[in-house]
Amino acid sequence: TDKTPAGLSREASALWRRITDDYGLSDDAAGVQLLLSLCQTLDRLRECQRAIKKDGLTIEGSQGQIRPHPLMQTEAECRRALLAHYRALRLEPEEI
Repeated sequence: TDKTPAGLSREASALWRRITDDYGLSDDAAGVQLLLSLCQTLDRLRECQRAIKKDGLTIEGSQGQIRPHPLMQTEAECRRALLAHYRALRLEPEEI
């Protein structure tokens, strides 16, 4: 499908268009699903990055202790998932 899925950010929509234009996945249902997941994961990664940038790398815990921002782990998981998606699609990862 050449139509960009609804709900993706401008960055993820541009990635969708770039990959579908360059690699023509429209006939590959599994590839389209992987690409959608890749784009959604990119959006989730960016959400995490914005929250961490706003809140800082550490937050105050329930008892006043300083602890790593809980989204740091989610950010790392998103990065790993993006790389796995690129590998599954047999594409070179873009800058993440």
